[in-house]
Amino acid sequence: MTWLKYGEWFKRTGLVLLSASVVLGASACNDDDKTQSTTTPPTTTQALVTDPVVQVTEADLPAIQAYIESCVNGPFREYVTFPDFFEVSQLPPVVFAGSNLLREATLALGSVSFPRSSYQQYLQRNFNPELTLPANANYQIAYDQAADSFNSYYEPDKRNFTPFSFWLDASLSQEGTDIYFDAYEISYEYVNADSGREERDNPIARMVCDEVTIGFSAPIARRDLHLIDHRPLAKTRYTLQASLDGGYNLISKTKLKRDNAYKASALEMFEDVRATRGMSVKLNKSRLNVRAWATQDSEIVGTLDEGTKLWYINPLPETGFVIGAPAARSAVFNYNLGFGFLSANFVG
Repeated sequence: MTWLKYGEWFKRTGLVLLSASVVLGASACNDDDKTQSTTTPPTTTQALVTDPVVQVTEADLPAIQAYIESCVNGPFREYVTFPDFFEVSQLPPVVFAGSNLLREATLALGSVSFPRSSYQQYLQRNFNPELTLPANANYQIAYDQAADSFNSYYEPDKRNFTPFSFWLDASLSQEGTDIYFDAYEISYEYVNADSGREERDNPIARMVCDEVTIGFSAPIARRDLHLIDHRPLAKTRYTLQASLDGGYNLISKTKLKRDNAYKASALEMFEDVRATRGMSVKLNKSRLNVRAWATQDSEIVGTLDEGTKLWYINPLPETGFVIGAPAARSAVFNYNLGFGFLSANFVG
C-alpha cells in the first residue's frame, strides 16, 4: 500500500473517530505483498522438561490478555515503555519494580514488604524462570536499597494519565509448549515525552502502534482521534508458556509482518508533533467550538470561552484545524470543556 499525503487521503477517504472502549473488527493484513519485519526472533526458550503441555483455546484469551496486561502496564510506564525482548535480561529493572505484578506479589507473599530474593522467586514462577533481580540495580521505585527489599505500600503519584497499552484483534495459537498471543498493541504515550513525567505538560497522549504514531487521545476522557490506519503495521506477538502452578510465563515479545513501505511513510507523519501552549482568541464575545473532526459541519463536542488556556497540536495543517485540550487549572485537566478539533484561526 503506498502512502497518500494526508490532505489527499483525507479528501478521498475521510478519517475515523474511535473511542478507546471500542474493539475494532479489523482483520489481519493480507501478507502476500508484505515484507518480513527486519528483526527475526530467535527460537524461544525451550520449555523445562517438567513444564506441562497445556492446550489453549480462544476461551483462554481473556485470562491470557489479563496476565499480559499485569506484566506490561503499571507505574513503571511513567518512566519507560515495555520493550520487545528475546531474553528477559533485556528488560530494564524498573519494569519489575513498577509493574502490576508487584501488587499481586503482595497477596501471594502475604506482606507489603519482602526481600529481593523472595520477589525474585515469585517472578521466576509468575513471569520468567530465567529472571534475576540484581542487588542495587536502578529500580527507581518500590526498592529499598538499604534493606535490599521491595515494597508495594509506596504511593504512586496521583495522576490523571499514566502511559499504558491495550490490544485489538487478538488471537491465540500454539506450537508445542509455546503459546502465541498476537494482537495490534496500541500504546498511549506522552506527546511531550522529553518534558519528563510532569503531567501538566502532557494533556494530550500519543497513540502508538508498531512504533508509529497513529493518532492522539485524551485518555481520561476516553476520547481517541485515530488518524491513520494501524492495520498495515505489525501485530505484536507475546510468546508464553504454561507454568507449573497453572499460570503463565512470558518468554518474549516480538513483532510479526508489516507493510514496511507503509510504516516508513507513516513514521514521517506525526512523529515530530508536540503540544504547544496557547489560548482561544479573537472570538468577539462568541465561543470557540470544539469539533469531533476537522470540518465546520462536524459534531460539536464542547465550547471554549475567549482566553481559555489550552494545549494544542497541529497534525493536519492542510485542514485549518488543530487538536486542542484545555490546560490544567491545578493538577487536573478539565476535559469536560471539550477535546477535539479547533479552528486554527481562533487559537493563538
